[in-house]
Amino acid sequence: MVPNINWKEIMKVDPDDLSCQEELADNLFISLSKVEVNELKNESQENVIHVFRITQSLMKMKAQEVELALEEVEKAGEEQAKFENQLKTKVMKLENELEMRKRRHRKPKALNLITFILMALFCSI
Repeated sequence: MVPNINWKEIMKVDPDDLSCQEELADNLFISLSKVEVNELKNESQENVIHVFRITQSLMKMKAQEVELALEEVEKAGEEQAKFENQLKTKVMKLENELEMRKRRHRKPKALNLITFILMALFCSI
């Protein structure tokens, strides 16, 4: 198996500056996620600690990315809820308006009966 760690390159990386180097961070994230434990067994403590510090920096960056994404999702959810409420209000207004128009154009049955009786009385006179 080909080792996933190029120690010369890894040791050049400053974990504290990693957040300013997104492309490098992304590449390291991919590379380090593929490292097997047996690749670290024979390495010096200094090298392993350095990889650990890089990994910590990467985890902090990913945590920030997740936090920002979550804020965006929550914001979108709030906007969606607001829009949904506006639509519900609009639908209720339209339903009320429709009901009012139906009432205006509909003659009550009692009135129709009274009109029929009066017409019958006048016609018989």
